[in-house]
Amino acid sequence: MKIAIVTVTKNGKATGKKIRQALEGDGHKTVLFCHRASAGPDTTVLETPISESVGRMFAEYRSIVFVTALGIAVRAISRHIKDKRHDPAVVAVDEMGTYAISVLSGHHGANELARTIARHIGAEAVITTATEVCGRPSVEGIADRFNLVIDGFEHVKAVNASIVNGREVRIFSEFWLDIDMPENMSFHHIAALENGAGEREIESGGKDGKDGKNARDGLTGIVITNRVMEALGRCVILRPKNLIVGVGARRGIPKGAVLNAVRRAFGDAGLSPLGIACMATVDFKAGEQGIREAAEELGVMLKGVPVEDIKRVEGQFRQSNFVLEKVGIGAVCEPAAVLGGKGACARLILGKRKFNGVTIAVAEERWDV
Repeated sequence: MKIAIVTVTKNGKATGKKIRQALEGDGHKTVLFCHRASAGPDTTVLETPISESVGRMFAEYRSIVFVTALGIAVRAISRHIKDKRHDPAVVAVDEMGTYAISVLSGHHGANELARTIARHIGAEAVITTATEVCGRPSVEGIADRFNLVIDGFEHVKAVNASIVNGREVRIFSEFWLDIDMPENMSFHHIAALENGAGEREIESGGKDGKDGKNARDGLTGIVITNRVMEALGRCVILRPKNLIVGVGARRGIPKGAVLNAVRRAFGDAGLSPLGIACMATVDFKAGEQGIREAAEELGVMLKGVPVEDIKRVEGQFRQSNFVLEKVGIGAVCEPAAVLGGKGACARLILGKRKFNGVTIAVAEERWDV
């Protein structure tokens, strides 16, 4: 994670150096910005006005740490704030290193960053987000912990408010996740939602049998799945990043053809592309420009699976004599999908599909086996 550290005084620079050393020790990349009067060879000059420099930081950095008064930090970021999907995590630390205050995007990294800084420099972390203060989980916290992607933010606020205020919130998931939940939350397999049980309870007014607002508005909950489905009521959908896309293609295939094949395959299978963890192909195809650029466009890693590994398992998959003649193995996309994950628990959920010179298969890595 790339982090900017902003200081404006001599004492602030000293504290900023401590923070930089601690964060870099944790593996983060940092840049220490100092006012021109206190800048040195190991720092970057903070251009003025500060708010303009911070505007550029908003676009370039995942997190910004101000070693300044809180008011300076607030004024510097105020005109650049958009929404929690795009804003960086912002933390303010006083120049003597007494407090580390989570200022912006608490659920998207600022709370954890404030705690990390506080732990390293002996400060006190100041966290004010309601779910954290109440010791309850949040949608964003669950997503961050389990590497889930929030698919649409329109119901996040309502679900978090229900969690904090003790209203019923149900989680429907394809996987068992170890979430420490308060008594107003419950965990269910997604089948409970798909077979209509949740809907029948809503139509009858909920568990307590009352009609009114909850019955009219429907269920408040979290749905964890990569399948495209219509959620009930105010449900946030979280997408697990556990799908591996196996790709086979003719030589010189353009990026657009690969992307179109992926989108069509996912559409046919009723899967969300937000769940793609990586793309995989046989190692000697991983250098193909079109495949490489498609992975970059999707924002995922491209993994080249050694041909020897594919040869050992290709008999388990559908084979093509044409492919065998051309590249020496009878199957590419299906074994690449299954072998392209991090572990040995991937299973094929979409067999080979052909799209104008591209073949696509999808495997899913299971977390609960």
